[in-house]
Amino acid sequence: MRLNGKIAIITGGASGIGAASARRFVAEGARVAIADLNLEAAQAIARELGEHCMAMRCDHASIDDDRALVAAVVERWGGLDILYNNAAGTGKTSFEDCSEEQFDRMLHSTLIGPWRLTKAALPALKESAAKSPGIGSAIVFTGSRQSAFGAVANSPYVVFKHGIMGMVRSLAADLGPSNIRVNAVCPGIVPTPRVMTDTPWGKPEDVIARYLTRTPLQRITQPQDIAATALFLVSDDARAISGQAVFVDGGMSAV
Repeated sequence: MRLNGKIAIITGGASGIGAASARRFVAEGARVAIADLNLEAAQAIARELGEHCMAMRCDHASIDDDRALVAAVVERWGGLDILYNNAAGTGKTSFEDCSEEQFDRMLHSTLIGPWRLTKAALPALKESAAKSPGIGSAIVFTGSRQSAFGAVANSPYVVFKHGIMGMVRSLAADLGPSNIRVNAVCPGIVPTPRVMTDTPWGKPEDVIARYLTRTPLQRITQPQDIAATALFLVSDDARAISGQAVFVDGGMSAV
């Protein structure tokens, strides 16, 4: 198993990409802490996955919540090897229509949150990396196709997902000497519950149909596809990869 004995935190793990990743990580031998604002949904996933999974409510924009999450994981399982910063905010809006309140909310949920949780987790990740010479610890962020491109009517999200890639590259440089790898998986459109209820470009099914016309592989990326890429990036198979964005969008970003 590719993550046998590893200990991981996955944010936004109660649904969509996070839940698919939790299932895949546990299947590959990891012990996984699901962190989510929706504690009831996180607990349901944890019950499904059994003794190798735990759930905690965590607002990753709160440093106190972040520290409590990391402390609980270390207390239960003795360390931390993997941090998957998957959770992000919603609220698609144009630059002109974006209110200060919307901007601040998206800033905290999509950029400040991953920053703070990474800060809180870093001592435990460093301790684990020091015990694993040649392999080390891993941090993965969920970026986006919009980490590299612009988009209509989605300015705050685009700005903050570009910021995620700046964080990935700078952390890869800073943390490499500590034996910690940092990467991002960047989906195109994925039919998660959030996407299927929150799109500014029309009915979700119509948006997906339009994406298909621009996708060389002619199929929509699923949460399990993102989970498989995240698994690779945190596994020993990716031990020489850091500071990279892996686009998982059916080839859309190539054309």
